[in-house]
Parts: sequence; C-alpha cells; structure tokens
Amino acid sequence: MGQSPDISEVYRPPGVDVDLGKPAPSLAVPAFYVVSPTKFTILFVCTMGLYQLYWFYAHFRSAKLAARDDSWPVARAIFAIFFTHDLFRRINMSGGYFNADTFATMYVILAIVARIIDRVSAASDSFGVLDLLSIVLGLATGMPLFTAQKAANRACGDPEGRQNSSFTLANFVWCGIGMLFWLLILAGALLPEIPHTGAGID
Repeated sequence: MGQSPDISEVYRPPGVDVDLGKPAPSLAVPAFYVVSPTKFTILFVCTMGLYQLYWFYAHFRSAKLAARDDSWPVARAIFAIFFTHDLFRRINMSGGYFNADTFATMYVILAIVARIIDRVSAASDSFGVLDLLSIVLGLATGMPLFTAQKAANRACGDPEGRQNSSFTLANFVWCGIGMLFWLLILAGALLPEIPHTGAGID
C-alpha cells in the first residue's frame, strides 16, 4: 500500500504554505498607550497640558481592550483624578515598576490645586501672580504623567516608545493651536493694561 497523504497537504489552498508546527501569530492587545518621552513632552507643553485628556483616554481605552471589561474610557478621562491611582497601579503591576501611589497622589494634588487657582485668577481682568502660578502648576502635572508613561512603555516592552515617536498631521495641528494660546497668554502678560476712562453710555 502507498503512503497516506499528509492532511495539511490535502486541504492546503493553492499557493499557501501550511506549517502545523508553528504557533499562531500573537494577537495580544497592548495593555497601555505607548508614546515616546520626547513626543509626550512636546505635545503636553505645546497644548498647555490639554494633551493629558487624550493621554488618559488612550490609556483607559487600551486597558479596556486588553482586559475586555465594560469601563468607559471617555468618562474616566474626563474625571481622571478619580481613576489615576487605579491606572498607575495597573501599570506598576504589569511590569512598569514605579512608585504608583506616590506619583498618582502627586498628580491629583497638583491638578486640584491648579484648577482652584485658575478659578480664582479668572476673576481678575489683568494677568497676575495667580495666573502664572496656575500655568506653572498645570505644566507640573505633566511630571507624574511623564513618569507613568515611561513605566507604561516598559510594561509594553517598548521603553523608548519607538512605535509612537513620529508626529502626525493632527499632532502638528494641535500644537499649532496650543502655540496660539501661548502667544495670547504672553501678550496678556507683557502688554500694558488699558486704563478705564469711566465714560459710558447712559
């Protein structure tokens, strides 16, 4: 009797190589958002910290897809101060290895204080010390996020964030918008205040 044909050869479509001994390609979803430290810093500063809203959303979305849970990334990003500790702890436990609670607490405190001072300074018509302090604290919130991002990159096996190091057109657009706001702030700080004459229309 002749040798029975290999089952992989019988059902192989033309032009397709079948190797039943090879494992299937990995379809694992990255547990966290990956971005290079340089790109993170530029986007955060140029957008006056508004980048953190997308940053939180991207992390929560990646965590949701990886864990396949029913969380709402948009809601968590908007109310990030209530979910920062959970996110940082997940990064730490996944191999990021950093002091998650300390940096999460630092972010929450800086974010809350910055918002309070911003509300108080908004009552003044002129640029003052509180406005400057609000800007400084707002930018300072990027420090704990930067540390968490480096940890997230390590946890995803890409410490340098090479897979997301180049800038897209959308990145340049948002940076351009952010720079316009920076120019307005600079103009408000440097231009002399126009005195009120007291004249009006009765």
